Amino acid sequence: MAPVEIKPMLHTPRLTLTHFSWSNPEDIEVAIGVFNDPVSLVTQGDFNVHTEEALRHWAAHSQLSRATYEKAYKASGKPIPVDGISPPTSPPWFIVHLGANDPDGERIGMVTLMEAKPAVPHIGWIFLQAYTGKGYATEAAREAMRYWRDEFGIKVMICLTDEHNRGSWNIAQKLGLVRSERNLIVRGINLPRTFNGEAAQDTVIRCYVVPKAPPEFPEGQEFALFRESGEFV
Repeated sequence: MAPVEIKPMLHTPRLTLTHFSWSNPEDIEVAIGVFNDPVSLVTQGDFNVHTEEALRHWAAHSQLSRATYEKAYKASGKPIPVDGISPPTSPPWFIVHLGANDPDGERIGMVTLMEAKPAVPHIGWIFLQAYTGKGYATEAAREAMRYWRDEFGIKVMICLTDEHNRGSWNIAQKLGLVRSERNLIVRGINLPRTFNGEAAQDTVIRCYVVPKAPPEFPEGQEFALFRESGEFV
């Protein structure tokens, strides 16, 4: 099997996005750092991603499915190898660096693409407190969405934001995503969140979707941030 290939670098007027790598300690450090940044802990809660082991657990249980990758290959006209595909060597996350053409620039955040239940990729962004409110998240997420949609072939994506995370609502809308007509309950599997030390396993969230291609979620659809299993299925 051939591993899925993800473009190593993207660019915006102010930023450089590099594909996250498990072999780069600085990528791992900033990924753990953004999850534990004061702003993230307030707006999203504590996902208990405090170590590399926990980060790898997160990645394994939220990886894009084989079906999603195969659908994207077909949409972009890329042939699927005869012996099939295997997961990419690192998760489909981009580390965000300051500087328009500077892959060694300061790491300030991360844009993620994950999938659990239902099997629809959801895009997210998470930045260090010092770099919020400057438009960097919108700029980076817009470029990542463009890549996933126009180059890679993932045509339908959703964005899940906490009911109280107004900053993420605004970014989703700036990206051209449209809000689902109802709020949804999302379960965090294997990595339960806490707010102020109290369990926050079930969360009311807003769902934003790519316009003109919204997935139809039936009443009673159970959403989850993570799969029960970390296997590539």
